[in-house]
Amino acid sequence: MVRRELENLDKDADSRKSAMKALKSYVKDLDSKAIPLFLAQVSETKETGSSGEYTISLYEVLARVHGHKIVPQIDNIMTTIIKTLMSSAGSFALHQACSKVVPAIARYGMDPTTPEDKKRHIIHSLCKPLSDCLLGSHESLSSGAALCLKALVECDNWRFA
Repeated sequence: MVRRELENLDKDADSRKSAMKALKSYVKDLDSKAIPLFLAQVSETKETGSSGEYTISLYEVLARVHGHKIVPQIDNIMTTIIKTLMSSAGSFALHQACSKVVPAIARYGMDPTTPEDKKRHIIHSLCKPLSDCLLGSHESLSSGAALCLKALVECDNWRFA
């Protein structure tokens, strides 16, 4: 079902709207054991087609709905974000979608009861792959990484770094 709906994201506007509604509903119903499989399906089918920003936005929904349950998947999510930025060909919409995911993970992946060392680890897991891309020669990747880091700093959770 997920793959079929992901394919529908590349179709007309009505199909895309319907697919996003179905995928968001699916994300809300996921249990924590199904999250890695869902992420694998999304990252496997996510290419730089017109659906890229919609697909990446599912990670933001996942963070909002599942909060700290996605923390073990941060490395996988960040790998997908880096690949997306690298293949984005400078698409501002795609960069913007990625820059919403990173602070969403920081915002919803921690709460006031999260131990300080775990908060630092979460922020480090988000910042390190992005900061490693800043000085690279791939302009689309470095500008996208900078936008993601800017969004993370603006969400104020960076102070745990």
